[in-house]
Amino acid sequence: MILAEKITQLRKKNGWSQEDLAEQLNVSRQSVSKWESAQSIPDLNKILLMSQLFGVSTDYLLKDDAVEELSDQLPVEQQPSSAEARFVSMEEANRFLGAKEITAPRVAIATSLCILSPVPLLFLGALAESGNWNNRPLWITENVAAGIGLIMLALICTAAVALYLSCRNYTAEFDYLDREPIDTAYGVSGMVQEMKARFRDTYSKNNMLATCLCILSTLPLFASIIVAEENELLMVGGVCLLLLIIAVAVNRFIEVGIIWGSYEKLLQEGEYSLSSKKRAKKSSGFGSIYWPLVTAIYLLISFTTMRWDRTWLVWVIAPLIQPLFCSLFHKFR
Repeated sequence: MILAEKITQLRKKNGWSQEDLAEQLNVSRQSVSKWESAQSIPDLNKILLMSQLFGVSTDYLLKDDAVEELSDQLPVEQQPSSAEARFVSMEEANRFLGAKEITAPRVAIATSLCILSPVPLLFLGALAESGNWNNRPLWITENVAAGIGLIMLALICTAAVALYLSCRNYTAEFDYLDREPIDTAYGVSGMVQEMKARFRDTYSKNNMLATCLCILSTLPLFASIIVAEENELLMVGGVCLLLLIIAVAVNRFIEVGIIWGSYEKLLQEGEYSLSSKKRAKKSSGFGSIYWPLVTAIYLLISFTTMRWDRTWLVWVIAPLIQPLFCSLFHKFR
């Protein structure tokens, strides 16, 4: 192995991100990235410091043929285990990134459809209750409006589920990247780092846009309150427009987030570092209980009260209280 590969391997074995290693070496993350992609070589002082941080000799770092020394120099708890780390080839990495590029917009659209699914029901219900519009009677009863609205809700949700299931055909084989430590083939890390750097600007702009849309999404509702406080049709129209804006914002968050996450999975950074994967394993049992329960509560309240214009707040509250219930779950378990 060359120096670039050794730095990458040792960093990952310690469960450090590039930012973590850069902070300990008092250099920028870009410097660590260039070392690992063999675009530059660290100076002697940094090599000496890395040998101390990693618990290996400078000979191991500098000599390409010093392969066996890794197991001798690393502390016992940090020694690599081929049984624990799964090898990811260049071909497999490219297939994974290609699958994520295909599925990211589908997942984003499916999630947006779920957010928009109650809009027809809300609007038709308000239309039926309004009695008239522009001095013309509306030939739709509340029962017909509810029936059509529920049918459209079911159709939209079905389309969303179909999109989710189609994505599983592409990504099911790569589930191990979420929870298992990996070792990548030579060149994979450098390729992914370059792709991530090119995508960073797009990722930042889309997140900024989505954040602004979330903040501005309440404006239609506030405007309808100001213009016609007692006009229920306008009020519901404001809620529908609010959901539309949120759906667009969530679409942007999810699509760029999935692509960004695919880079972090292969680099084992951020949410997918070795330490994060260990925490995720502990939380997986809670997640399998919590979100189905939240969904059941949301549907129960919504169909019982038929106030879809308010029950969507469940999805705002649920993520906020999740950490509290997660900690209680692990404590009692």
